This record gives sequence, structure tokens and C-alpha cells, in this order.
Amino acid sequence: MMTGISYLKGDRLRRDADVQVAKISNSTLQSIRYRTTVDRIIDNAFAGNDLQKLIGELGHILKGLDALTAIDRLSYLAIRLERQHQYLHAMRVNHLILHEYAGHPFTERAYLSLIRMYTSSELMMQFAHAATQSGISDFKDSRQSNVVRASATVETSPALGSNQNQPGVPATGSVNTYLEQFQLIERDFFKEALDLLVHMKRNLPELSMDLRVRIPLLRVQSKVGASDNAAKYLRIWQSRQLFNPVDPESRHAAWSQAAIDEVGIKNSLKSNMGKLISARFTSERPVLDGELSESIWEQSALDSQSQRVQFYWDEEYLIVGIECAKRESEAYGPVTTERSYDQNLIDADRIVLELDSDRDYSTFQQLVIDHRGRCADSRIGDAAWNPEWFIAAGQTESTWTIECAIRWSQLAMRVPRRGDIWVVKISRLLPSEDQTRRKPETALLHIH
Repeated sequence: MMTGISYLKGDRLRRDADVQVAKISNSTLQSIRYRTTVDRIIDNAFAGNDLQKLIGELGHILKGLDALTAIDRLSYLAIRLERQHQYLHAMRVNHLILHEYAGHPFTERAYLSLIRMYTSSELMMQFAHAATQSGISDFKDSRQSNVVRASATVETSPALGSNQNQPGVPATGSVNTYLEQFQLIERDFFKEALDLLVHMKRNLPELSMDLRVRIPLLRVQSKVGASDNAAKYLRIWQSRQLFNPVDPESRHAAWSQAAIDEVGIKNSLKSNMGKLISARFTSERPVLDGELSESIWEQSALDSQSQRVQFYWDEEYLIVGIECAKRESEAYGPVTTERSYDQNLIDADRIVLELDSDRDYSTFQQLVIDHRGRCADSRIGDAAWNPEWFIAAGQTESTWTIECAIRWSQLAMRVPRRGDIWVVKISRLLPSEDQTRRKPETALLHIH
């Protein structure tokens, strides 16, 4: 038997090990308790609408947590803020993560969230509208984080010439202020996005080459005069695909298709793009009666499982025609002209249109119309966005149809030019089907 070492229970080595296990257990228990306390503080701040104070004290609150747990709870807070459309607060939390824990692999979500926000023209329009309403000139540094909710009703008239003030944008007298605010916010956001890329290259270089970062940045680089950098990235990505093609079933397949589309757009190669839908210019506005009887609308028959969505435009409106074959599994109530914003359409056969004017492939403006002509709308998931649009619905025994028009001023900062390309996602949702498994059809909307 070796001298100096005993295997008897209760010896010094065993006692030392027991003490060490006890220390680890106490440390783990203390961490769990502190994490629970932090979660309670966050919940209380949301309940009391005291988020400004919470964010100001986060550094002190998180001192008792290890890096991994602190990033986890900060990310949890940022997600909650984004879901409640508290984007300015969410930005501050994500920046805190990057400042305090630079280089940690779990900071990836903070980077992606900030890139998504800083490259979104939809969010810039939301902020510009709120800044114009509040009279705050430097909106980025203001304490106001709730987007102003406009109060209005959806127009049901077939006319398309109303000059009344629009709820989705400022009144005519403040249009210049709205534009100025947008330009200031865009300038600041673009600078933040490019600074973020530099920070990412230094701390998480692999993420800095990710499609989820680089595709939203393409428009930013183009607008600030760095188109060569954007083109170089696309060339690098193309060369990598020759040796390591992306699985179409992978979770990043949609981003790969976005890159393919962007390469096709840059090189004017329609054959390299995915699905392409035309929005043709029309000099004759259709009468919105829900019948799709004008010559501009395609009149071919639908089969029992299909739907058709068509786009036209003029210098003031985007005009959409929808025709859907009725399903035997669904109940179809009568057309209604009593409408309000953001109605609950979960029990209805409906079409969802998601419009992405800046091709960041991340943030959209959503328009939903059901078979009765009822509607809902949101911008980046925020139902506070209430644009003015015109809707007419019709039904036959076998189909339901929609004609609708929405002003360009509700959707973008300018009227599109011929040759512009947006992204559109189209979904048809039915109450009898599992909606969580339905993927929207993504296409490029070619304005010409």
C-alpha cells in the first residue's frame, strides 16, 4: 500500500473534494437566485413602464452574473423590447452587450439585431414619423421610444383621388420636416451600421462575412459610395458557392436565395434570379369595385386550389388585384364595408402581402386582406402603423376577389422609378390549415 495516501472515507482528500463541491453548489445556487432576481427586476420595469431607469442601471444590476448569464439575460431583455417595438431601448441594450462583452461568441444575436434595425428603411420611416409628431429634432438621442399610433379608419370608397390628410405620414405642411427627419435618421443609422461592421470584423470576423449581415448592408454601402465593397463581397460569396453550395433545406437557404437575387439584379441577369413578379405601369386607374373586370387584370380561370395576385402602379398608388378559389373546407361570410384597422382575421381565408422596399430581406410592411374585405396592417410587426388604403371586395360561388390601392407615400419615401425592384412575400392563410407550417412565397417585385 502506498504511504501517505489513504482511501478511507473521511480522509483529508475526500474532505477537500467535498468542500470544493459544496463551494461549486453554493456558487451555482447563488447564480440561479441572482438570475431570478434580475428577471424579477426586468418584469417589474415592464409592468411599471420604467424601462428608461432599468436600462440606465443595467451595469449595476448585472454585476453579480458571469458573462454568459449576463449576455443571456440582456439578450432576453432586448428581445422583449423589440417585440414591444421599443426599438431605441433595444438598441441601447444590444450596444451594452457589445461594449461589455466584446468578442464573446454569444454576442452574435446583438450584432444581427442591430444590423437589422440600422439598415431598415421601414424603421427609419417609423422614427421619422414619430420625430415629426413629437417635434424632437434629434430623435436618435431622445427618450421617446413609443411610435405614435395614428387614429383613422380604412377608406371603403372606390375613388382614388382623396386629398385628405393621410394617417401614415405627416400632413402636407410638415412633409419637408418629415423628409428632413428621415434623412437625418438615415445618415445616423448608416454610420452606425458601417461602424458595427468594423467592430464585428475585429471581434467576430466570421460573422462579419455572414449573409445575414452583408445582404442588408448592400443598400447602405451603395448609398454611401462603397458599391465596390458590396460587389467584392458578392463575388467572394459566388466563388465559395462553387465549392460549398448551400443546402436548400438549411435554415439560411432564404439568405442564399437573396444573395442569388442580388447578384442577378447587379448583373441584370433575370435568369439568375428567383421568382420575378411584374408591377406594370397603368395610365388608367381601375374602379375599385372588387370585380377585377377591367382589361388590365388577367382573366384566366383558376383551379380549385389556386390564387392569383397582380400588381399595377401609377404615380400615386400601388394597385393590387387578388383572386382566390374558394375552398370547400372553409366558411365564407358575406362581403362587408364596415372596416377598421387591425381586425382579427384569424377565422377567415386571407392573403398576406409583405412589402420590402429597400431589399434588406429582414423588415417588411404587412397588408392582410380577407375574403370579406376586412384588413389588418403592420410595419415591422407593429400594428401602430395605420396607413390609408382603399379596398373593395367581391365574391362569386367559386371565387373571392379584392381590389385595393395604397399610396406610395405610405410605403416609401419616394415614388418608385421604372426598373426599381422590391421584395414581396405572398401567403394565403386558411383557418382549417396549420398556419405555422406555411412558408410565404418570396418574389422580386419589378416596377416597370
